[in-house]
Amino acid sequence: IWHRPALKDRQREMITLTCLTVLKRDNQTRRHLGNALNLGLTPVQIVEVLMHSSFYSGVPATLDALAIASEVFEERGVDYAPQEIFDSNESPDDLFNRGVGRRIEYMGPPSTSGAGPVTQAEREFGRLTAEYYWGSIWNRPGLTLPERSICTMAALTALGRESQLASHIRGALNVGLSQEEIVEVFIHATFYCGLPFTRAAICLLYTSP
Repeated sequence: IWHRPALKDRQREMITLTCLTVLKRDNQTRRHLGNALNLGLTPVQIVEVLMHSSFYSGVPATLDALAIASEVFEERGVDYAPQEIFDSNESPDDLFNRGVGRRIEYMGPPSTSGAGPVTQAEREFGRLTAEYYWGSIWNRPGLTLPERSICTMAALTALGRESQLASHIRGALNVGLSQEEIVEVFIHATFYCGLPFTRAAICLLYTSP
């Protein structure tokens, strides 16, 4: 699997770390954090891979993985300084507008068909998603847009979230990933999440509009 040519080793390690983080496989996460450093991933890239998973498996799983990463960095004598990301004076509107722009860049213009949010709570949830999911996480430096797409597809495959995965497959194609590369993401995840989830993801690639 690791020698298949469609993806680079660093991309495969990003997939592996994502799957292990969202599935809470802490022992293996520790081992692959060391592998990631061996393969040349920077501490910033590693931290961003872990943080990117927070909206898929929840913050507690990500915090546990980040704590392990801190221990591994210390054991390996690796310096990591948190990035200065965004201007502290930014308003929620700034985050929202940046998030809307990133979502369109990734997935294209939103569909005008179908029912929109019905309740006020749904509308507010959509606003928060635009601000903090798209406006913050998806705009952080350290990973490219295709790399974030790869991590997202890995997380959703490992968790069996097919309905959300379909839109991210379209996003991956939109930012330049080929069908071959997308299939390789799913194949690589097999040994971490199991064959049924991989098969479902591959079928989704060829059946979703």
